[in-house]
Order: sequence, then C-alpha cells, then structure tokens
Amino acid sequence: MASRAMDTAIERAAQNGSCTVSIRNTNHMGILSFYALKAVKRNMIATVMCNTPPFVAAFGGAAPVIGTNPVCWALPGPEFPIVMDMAISPARGASVLRGSTE
Repeated sequence: MASRAMDTAIERAAQNGSCTVSIRNTNHMGILSFYALKAVKRNMIATVMCNTPPFVAAFGGAAPVIGTNPVCWALPGPEFPIVMDMAISPARGASVLRGSTE
C-alpha cells in the first residue's frame, strides 16, 4: 500500500509540481527511506511520515503513551542523495521486543 501511494505521489508531482498522499488503516511501513528514495530517483524531494501505536512511556511514566512516529526526508544531491530517516523514540522491531542487542 505504501509503495503504491509513493508511486501515485511521484506521478502526480511530475504532472503538478507537488503532491501529498495519505494512507489510512496502516501504522508500520518498515524503512521509510525505501519509499523516499523512489522520489529521489526521479529528481524529486520527498517527505514520508508514519504514525504508530503508543510504545514508549513519557519521562517518569510507566505506561506507553508515545509512538515511534518515524519520519524521513530525502533530496537529490550532485553525487548522492541526502537522506534522514529517523524515529522520535527507540526503533520497534522483533529484536527490540525480544530484548536482543544485535
């Protein structure tokens, strides 16, 4: 679903100069730079964001109230793209849930 949304955004941005696409009923898209780099390959700037369910407790709290809410910005560069792909809290994945440090 996210890949199709980025393809649609790229197509419409090529026609109109810019485009914003939203997806509903999803909250995990993996590495956001995968989608942003699709736009960079077409010499476009991309912002990709995703919300997530609560995973991290606020400072001093015990219950999770903050999601990882990742965000990625990517833009073409003269030799290589500039990409920032990050989350506002620790990454959530199988190794994190198992307590692995790998």
